[in-house]
Amino acid sequence: MSAGAHLSLLVLGQEPGIRGAVVKYGCAFIRDLPGYFGGYFGPITLSPKDQQDAWLDVLDPKHGIPRYRSSVLMLSGTDDIFFWMPIVLYTWRAIPSPKALLMLPNDNHSQVGNEEIPLRYYRSLLGTAPAFPTLSAPTTAPRDDRLALTVQVAGPSAIKQVAYWVKRMPVGKFQFGKTEGAKWESFPAAQTGAAWEARVPAPADAASALLIITSGSDPNETVWVDDIFFGEVP
Repeated sequence: MSAGAHLSLLVLGQEPGIRGAVVKYGCAFIRDLPGYFGGYFGPITLSPKDQQDAWLDVLDPKHGIPRYRSSVLMLSGTDDIFFWMPIVLYTWRAIPSPKALLMLPNDNHSQVGNEEIPLRYYRSLLGTAPAFPTLSAPTTAPRDDRLALTVQVAGPSAIKQVAYWVKRMPVGKFQFGKTEGAKWESFPAAQTGAAWEARVPAPADAASALLIITSGSDPNETVWVDDIFFGEVP
């Protein structure tokens, strides 16, 4: 977890014989996304750039990611104070080996340890339980004064409910935490043909939306899919 997860990401790039890893809080690409150099790595920012380069040459897991052979499960929170959501998503997408991502809204670092995650989720990753739903073809389109979000969801059994979790914020800077103006909101979706659609208030100019899509195949259970759509919207 945390610093240990960061070290695990480093080790996976050096030890291709490792078959599987669970990483709870960690990221690579420490200085690659404008505006996100800080958090856990904030002290490095105090150094001159040439010294930053020297540190990051050995401390940034991105250098080893192309050599990953291990199956990787990443666990994180949308609002972690050290490992910021956009960097975690960027890291996860770069991993070439089999992977899954479990990310819960408004969880900040150790709080993820307080969440109850169905054992069936872990069993599904090992192939001993039915697979969790998967997403495809996410779209965003302005409609009147709202934004229509659609996605197709497929699972081993009929999908009975889908919800979008949305956060709106300035494009230039991700905000973590339950701060005013950067809250997560849940919007239930309705099925329209093969897709599930929800309409949310359109973001203001110079704003983006982060979307987490959930689906439930059991009315008594909320199921988090292991894929996230993240991007700017009109």
